[in-house]
Amino acid sequence: LTVNAKPRATIGGILTVCEGDSIKFTGSPSSMTYNWTGVGGFSSTLQNPFIANANFSHAGEYRLIVRSSAGCVDTATCVVVVRDKPEVEAHCGTPICSGGAADLYFDTPGLSSYKWISPRGEIFFGEALHFGISDSTMNGSWVAIGTTIDGCCDTAVVELEVRDILRNLRIVSLSADSIFLHSGSSTNLHCVVEGACGDVG
Repeated sequence: LTVNAKPRATIGGILTVCEGDSIKFTGSPSSMTYNWTGVGGFSSTLQNPFIANANFSHAGEYRLIVRSSAGCVDTATCVVVVRDKPEVEAHCGTPICSGGAADLYFDTPGLSSYKWISPRGEIFFGEALHFGISDSTMNGSWVAIGTTIDGCCDTAVVELEVRDILRNLRIVSLSADSIFLHSGSSTNLHCVVEGACGDVG
């Protein structure tokens, strides 16, 4: 009479995820045959299967049956939780003139953390940022990262443009009311420019 050891099935992995992340199952012990089943008709014979781009329909109970080479069987179950992922929106007032105030702000209330990464890699925290004096080194892509209380996050990119006053000024067109003038007479000049920041006289 031969008595074979019964395997002890266990499930690990990443089972609590944010919407859009991957659910990763790990089955043990090794050197078994594996039979996974779960919600939505999920099934797999891999030891460590996964579900990419998780959504709320993937939440629920999953079952693993392991079978040894001697035919001994054990079963384990787990529960997958899929948490809501925020949709982050962020904005800024642009373009602005060098030396003026710059404001960046999230348009996604109710998050537990608001984080900004500047084009130079500086990190700031806050739902809104206010810089009393701006300069051209602030130009570029600001990354806004919003995180929920459950740890789920989303990002948005804000393009901030700070223009140097009267730098890179280009005349698009120049015209006059009259091109024939007599001594002592006058006319009006009309000038269209691009790249101006602030008042141009």
